[in-house]
Amino acid sequence: MRLPAFRSGAIVGLGLAVLFAILSHPGLGGLASFNGLRHGETLLLTALTGAYLAYLACCAQQRSGRIAVLTLWALASVLLLASQAGPGPVLLLQLLAVSGARSLFFGARPLRAFADLLLTGLAAIAAAWTAAHSGSPTLAVWAFFLLQALWPELHRSTPDNSESVEAPNPRFDRAHRSATLAIRQLTRRATR
Repeated sequence: MRLPAFRSGAIVGLGLAVLFAILSHPGLGGLASFNGLRHGETLLLTALTGAYLAYLACCAQQRSGRIAVLTLWALASVLLLASQAGPGPVLLLQLLAVSGARSLFFGARPLRAFADLLLTGLAAIAAAWTAAHSGSPTLAVWAFFLLQALWPELHRSTPDNSESVEAPNPRFDRAHRSATLAIRQLTRRATR
């Protein structure tokens, strides 16, 4: 399976951070200046999550399930936003959606899925720390997506039992060839 490179993930993260900066800037008519929305940044982060999930869906070689995952995420996000649950549950849903979609799209085993979930949690903590120390939500979004760009390396470094190749066994190979030859001879005799 071919995973995206760190560079492409970092570029996507930078693009999403710049998009966040533009759309949340009050002078540019962003969501922060729209008084009708109580949680404009939460809505914007939900939209950025959707863009990131679309990027993951485009990178996935697996064709089935991409539309279903995006539809399920959109439905859950809209229902949670409509219930006015507050930013905490909405952001938790977005974090779980990112980790879950990567596990589904790229066939993660349980160990990889857990490591991916830990990486997403670490990225959320780093984003919160960045926002607290810099005062810049845009920098926090960039920090989050920059750490998210590490996930292909995480998938390459964790062991996967199904991909392990056994050492060649000459005795087994010889016995296998002998059994195959015997079956061919039996089928030739049976067809005569």
